[in-house]
Amino acid sequence: MKKNNFFSFLKNNNDDLTLTQRTLQNIGISGGATVISKGLRTISAIALARLLNPIDFSIVGISQVLLGFINQFSDVGYYAAVIQRKDKIETAQYTGFYLRLFQALGVALLLFLLAPFWAKFYETQAITNVIRISLISIIVAPFSFIPTTHFLKNLQFKKSAIVGISQNAAYVIIAVALALFGFGYWSIVWGTVVGSAISVVVACLILPWKFKFNFNPQVAKELFNFGRFILLCGLIGFAISNIDNMLIGKVAGMTLLGYYVIAYKWGLWVKNNLASVIGSVMFPTFSKIQDDIERLKKGYLQSLKYFSMVAFPVSLGLLAIAPEFIKVVLSPKWIPATIPMQILCIAGLCQTLGILDRKIFEAKGQPKINTKLDALFLVILIAILYPLVKYWEIIGASIAVLIPSFIIKISQYLSITRLISLKKRSILTSLYKSLFCSIVMLIAIFGARKYLYDMHLKEGVVFVILFFIGVIIYFLMTVFISKKDLFELWKRLKEKKQ
Repeated sequence: MKKNNFFSFLKNNNDDLTLTQRTLQNIGISGGATVISKGLRTISAIALARLLNPIDFSIVGISQVLLGFINQFSDVGYYAAVIQRKDKIETAQYTGFYLRLFQALGVALLLFLLAPFWAKFYETQAITNVIRISLISIIVAPFSFIPTTHFLKNLQFKKSAIVGISQNAAYVIIAVALALFGFGYWSIVWGTVVGSAISVVVACLILPWKFKFNFNPQVAKELFNFGRFILLCGLIGFAISNIDNMLIGKVAGMTLLGYYVIAYKWGLWVKNNLASVIGSVMFPTFSKIQDDIERLKKGYLQSLKYFSMVAFPVSLGLLAIAPEFIKVVLSPKWIPATIPMQILCIAGLCQTLGILDRKIFEAKGQPKINTKLDALFLVILIAILYPLVKYWEIIGASIAVLIPSFIIKISQYLSITRLISLKKRSILTSLYKSLFCSIVMLIAIFGARKYLYDMHLKEGVVFVILFFIGVIIYFLMTVFISKKDLFELWKRLKEKKQ
């Protein structure tokens, strides 16, 4: 019997370079780019946490609430609509560009006018100028629409990776440099603006394109019809990600909001960083095989198995070493963020494991499933957020995010089995080995902590030892339990050509 190798579901012997190999290459490229880009971002996040104070993060965080919400209307899912499209690609790209441009200009004008009122609501005048300067990013973003959709549509992830790395590198250099010179929250603002501008310039240098009026009303309607569910998902997702910030800033105060921003950033670090490479690669890949249900099922299960080998240990590992991580890496001033971060690590894990589900729904042309599940998440969050924040402040807010995250993951599990006719047990089979190894790792870290402190070691030393205990235990358990899977993965990654 033929073995089901990693990404064997994508084989097509009629291609000179199979979709299998290109997918592996793309994951390698995206993975490498993610390591570089997110590594830079992580370093900057640590540096900024040590250089700035909670008020700086709260000002930027509250400003981004309004910026992000209104900016959702500048892209009504046009990127995904073009990538998923099968005909009139160039016309769709130019039509999408003009739609993005006109909507971005309208959004920028609206935000310029709303900024003072938002600042007054939170009694922080600095918010006005932060929002208005940030509009530069919104205005320049549409000019990378055509290169970006071209890269992703044609699985040219190396070019897309260069754009992402340039943006993150520019952000890190500007943000950290300004923070060192005492610019406070402006270091994050200008870092973001410069990074966005640089990414647009680099994208247009890699794929130069000419202005021409190629706008098709019928195509625009089709893009909007597909993208409207992406828009709704974006709006609902944005509300999910920011309603807690809004409520904490108003009910608990701006200082506690600053602690929560840090807890949220690191609690959902896996979802926002490691998961991004899988999501960016698998959506266009799943889209190419959307009509072959057997290949899609096999691809989903194999991807989930290997994805979970990263998601489980990193999420649970961060939870386990959170106290030492915050004290040693971020600095003791962030200690109030410890428990919220640990709670959000579980919420982040639930959301991370749902990334592949979301991409399957979109690839099958069913983004409305994501919309419905996101709406359910938001309803649950709204129902429980205020009382939990009122009585338990940022710990309560973290619990309020965890509860719907778990419920939605169960709902995704049920939805994916129906959509592509999967057996429920097959999904659990793809996950149980990684989960078991990660639980053993978690127990080992918690067990070792007490003995290390009894030895009166410094916290920095304890942090390093616990980190390596987690890595070593997980590696050994994985080799012992999943040796065959690791061998097959390694074999496939070494193949030059199918």
